[in-house]
Amino acid sequence: MNLYDNFDLNRSVRTDDVAQFFDTRGFIGLSALYGSWSAVGSVNFAGDDFSDGVLWGNDQAPLGAAGTRRFETTLRHLYIQYHSPERWKIEMGRLPHKLGQGIVTNVIRDSIRVTEEYGKLRFVQSYVKGGEGLSPGTTTTASIVPSNAATGAGEDLHAFVLLINYLPNKEWGIQTFYAQQIDTTFDGRFPEKQFGDINANFQRGNYKVIGEFAYLGGMTSRVAALNQRRNYRAFMGYMNFSYSLPKAILGVAGGIGSGDNNPTDLNLTNFENLFMDETGYNYTFLFADDIHGFAGQSSHLGRGSGFANVMFPQIYGVLPKGPLTLKGSYTWLQATESQLEGSGVLGTVSTTNANRTRDIGHEWDILADYKLNKYLTLFFHSGYFLPGRIFGSGADPALKLETGVTFAF
Repeated sequence: MNLYDNFDLNRSVRTDDVAQFFDTRGFIGLSALYGSWSAVGSVNFAGDDFSDGVLWGNDQAPLGAAGTRRFETTLRHLYIQYHSPERWKIEMGRLPHKLGQGIVTNVIRDSIRVTEEYGKLRFVQSYVKGGEGLSPGTTTTASIVPSNAATGAGEDLHAFVLLINYLPNKEWGIQTFYAQQIDTTFDGRFPEKQFGDINANFQRGNYKVIGEFAYLGGMTSRVAALNQRRNYRAFMGYMNFSYSLPKAILGVAGGIGSGDNNPTDLNLTNFENLFMDETGYNYTFLFADDIHGFAGQSSHLGRGSGFANVMFPQIYGVLPKGPLTLKGSYTWLQATESQLEGSGVLGTVSTTNANRTRDIGHEWDILADYKLNKYLTLFFHSGYFLPGRIFGSGADPALKLETGVTFAF
């Protein structure tokens, strides 16, 4: 059961809408192993596992508005894998991809991945197939046609990733990767992003530290008004420190994503991700996903991780007590680059206010899971977002509640 209240903060028309609906999602999978070969397949039924539901337009049009989801299956995973006795591993099919902490990429895509292991070093090379012949902003399957209808050419979007892992021992590890997105459409309708990233984790005793830094270069899709592409010049940084007590875990985290206070020039400095499904990465329950991130529109696809023009400190705690696990967090959100009051985090909402501000707002999250037995878990997830001056004086607080049961076997 879901309750969403006031999710129009970052749009030109703000209404205090309340949506209440029942939602289901699930998947079932099968894996098989024969010598050095293995195969994995899984399907979604009653909704997919990386969607908040039809409220945000993530499902196809025939499924309709919230609460009218049909029970039908879609392919989730389907891949084969060969792992040689020496150092090679080759995977091909619909694979899960997570780079670093999942801020740049955390998604399932049709792809080929080759892994080579040399002692403590691991080299991973990936080719990821993007959307073929898709027109951004379309909502019906009838619009899925070759981009160049005159020639029928298979123009699409691809990406290549080169990743290196160094794992000297169980206490710490470091990873670096380069990712290149390639647009082959005749009219430049997809971006060509380039990512350079370094991330690391360290754990000793009760301490755990996670850090990541990424730089985004390359070019955007063609801007019709300019008849040319803009340049990406953006960065992201993230740090998370936690300490395990005998009966609790306490942590502090912080992040920064570059922003753009001049959307009319040829440089785009809002940090965007590469491939991200709606709930691929969240650092808060509301803002990072629904309000600032992905809201079912094609223009939001690069903001699924919620780091565009945002910096934040966060404190959190986890209390595992038998079958009950409680997690609470507080996040103070500020804009990296100031925007006009009422214009939103990206400054895209028209406003008559001439004052500038960095005040995005505050968010409190409480998540509870209660394990009834090895098959059934009850959950209650909630978030409350108090918008700041960047959304204007008329923006009401946003609320999101989800409660239900998970059955796994």
